[in-house]
Amino acid sequence: MKTISEREKRKVPVIEVDEQELRSHVSEVVRQSVEETLNGLLDAEADALCQARRYERNAQRASTRAGHYERDLQTKAGTVQLKVPKLRHVPFETAIIERYRRRESSVEEALVEMYLAGVSVRRVEDITEALWGSRVSPSTISDLNQKIFERVEAWRNRPLEPRYPYVFVDGIWLKRSWGGEVQNVSVLVAIGVNTSGFREILGVAEGSREDSESWRQFLRYLRERGLERVDLMISDKSLGFLDALGEFYPDAKWQRCVVHFYRNVLHATPRGKAKEVALMLKAIHAQEDKEAARQKAIEVVKKLYRGAYDSHGAQFVAGGLPLGSELRWPVPETPTGHSMSEMMVLPALQSVLLPGGKQKIQSMRDFPLNQQNFDAVAQLAPLYNAANTNLHAYQQRGGKLILWHGLADDSVSPAFSIAYYRGVEAEMGHAATDTFLRLFLLPGVAHCGNGEGYDQIDLLTPLMRWTEEGIAPQEIMAGKRATAAADLPPMTEKPDAQTQFHGVQKVSQPYADAAPAVIATRPVYPCPAIARYNGHGDVNDGENYHAEQTTAFGHLQLAKPASDYIGPDNQKNYQVRHGTLTVQ
Repeated sequence: MKTISEREKRKVPVIEVDEQELRSHVSEVVRQSVEETLNGLLDAEADALCQARRYERNAQRASTRAGHYERDLQTKAGTVQLKVPKLRHVPFETAIIERYRRRESSVEEALVEMYLAGVSVRRVEDITEALWGSRVSPSTISDLNQKIFERVEAWRNRPLEPRYPYVFVDGIWLKRSWGGEVQNVSVLVAIGVNTSGFREILGVAEGSREDSESWRQFLRYLRERGLERVDLMISDKSLGFLDALGEFYPDAKWQRCVVHFYRNVLHATPRGKAKEVALMLKAIHAQEDKEAARQKAIEVVKKLYRGAYDSHGAQFVAGGLPLGSELRWPVPETPTGHSMSEMMVLPALQSVLLPGGKQKIQSMRDFPLNQQNFDAVAQLAPLYNAANTNLHAYQQRGGKLILWHGLADDSVSPAFSIAYYRGVEAEMGHAATDTFLRLFLLPGVAHCGNGEGYDQIDLLTPLMRWTEEGIAPQEIMAGKRATAAADLPPMTEKPDAQTQFHGVQKVSQPYADAAPAVIATRPVYPCPAIARYNGHGDVNDGENYHAEQTTAFGHLQLAKPASDYIGPDNQKNYQVRHGTLTVQ
């Protein structure tokens, strides 16, 4: 028997450990643990769906087991074998498999996303090792992307059905990495609805811009793949697309995209009113047929044009807002911004001695729109309003009066001027009124000028001729200026109240320039006559128009209570004594 010395004993390890074998053993233990845990979770999910454990019978049982199928799942611990339960009466849907998706699919999706995001190959290797425990080689990445590109191109060039009743097109802007530089790229997309009512993406293509040529190439691409007929095209109001549409699908009808329409409307809507406006638009589009939508639109328009009103529905703008004033409605750009109406009203309220004493009014929030404040201001109407219709003395002394008002006035309703003119006629008779008074209504002209109409007018010359020579004006030739950058308000970092509202605000100018850049002329006739085109000659030449009597202004009725303050001898004398108003 061989004896081992103490020294030799110290050289011989008591336990000899195979490190590699140990690592493998531990990994296997972890893998088995993950496998057992996941399968246990799957069984628990199956029991919950069946409302009973395996082999258990009870009244609440919803289904029974029908065996299982095996599925490999790649985890960081290694490949585990799942035993996915099958149920007889209910579908088995598990969150386990979704949470631990197979490596093949997750890797492919992640690699494609990383590649498209511009991640370098070396970085992709590091990321894959951190996520899945192994490195993906550059060749694998290249092969995978090549395979993906081939499938994408095959999908992009697949044949299309000859007819799609509805096709939606749009251009979206995406970012891409190219040559180490991130660029904005326009991607044109078409989504079709087939005859069965199912939607599908018809095509995707890169466009340099959303211009006519890009859209022509895109529509040609769809046509060459077999799309021969489209009943209705839906898009935003892209002039480039509309220009190209008639070339490839001349029989297709076109409709503006509702989403883009909403987006554009809400972009120009103050933040505090966006929800209310959106509800109005949705109420119109929710109607079942065209007639119902038209009626709902009329209701919405009436609400918009009714003007200011309080929480109880009482209206304070008599006659509402006129048709044609929409582009210049004085809406603030921000919830805390100022409007032109506030600029006009606030200084007046700050300077007026209201009944009961002068109030401290710093903003319109200090003077809420309610019946109490309206009645307080109305008491002063006979003092401040120039609405006395008894002009007999003025007429007898040879006075001549020319009134004018823009029919698109966004600040003061033209109904006031019309109501006053009718009030003078009622008081003095039409014949007497016609000897000294004329009212000219300018279509499309806003407050104190501007707007889309013809606002260049000379009132002094016809008034002098009428006064000095007795020749009453039967027409006034109005001019229209060319739009120029000089007409626009100056842009500032913090716009003041005068420039901070929607619509183009120019300098108020109810008279003609010394040398106006007039591009067109149009006659204006005394109310209630309007200008009518003769049917020949240049439409921009006012000489090719004639006067025609009309009842078009009959709808501009001034409602109560404002109409009560227009009448004969309605001015009164006031005195202020010790800060109190008294009437004489």
